[in-house]
Amino acid sequence: MATKKKATKARKAKAVRRRPDKELWASDEAKVVLSATGQITQKGLKFIVENQREINTNIYNALKLIAETRKATAGNSQAASVADKLFNLAEAIPGPGLPGCSG
Repeated sequence: MATKKKATKARKAKAVRRRPDKELWASDEAKVVLSATGQITQKGLKFIVENQREINTNIYNALKLIAETRKATAGNSQAASVADKLFNLAEAIPGPGLPGCSG
């Protein structure tokens, strides 16, 4: 019984507080994101959303390419089914433009 408790304790991850990178937060991009009081600005929110859309578009394009490649090389119906599921996941990723639109 005692060994189970030790094993459970060993598996629990400890939260580690990271120290902010002063150089990063002194950059022009960071100054756009946060106001002098540490609140997010309207321009900052726009900057974050635009960057996330770019990331989503890259993920979408990569998954779509993988799905197309897998479908082309699929020898059986199970592999084709997996490729179709992957393609559907890629289609669910929001892309550039209005929210909900795929790239």
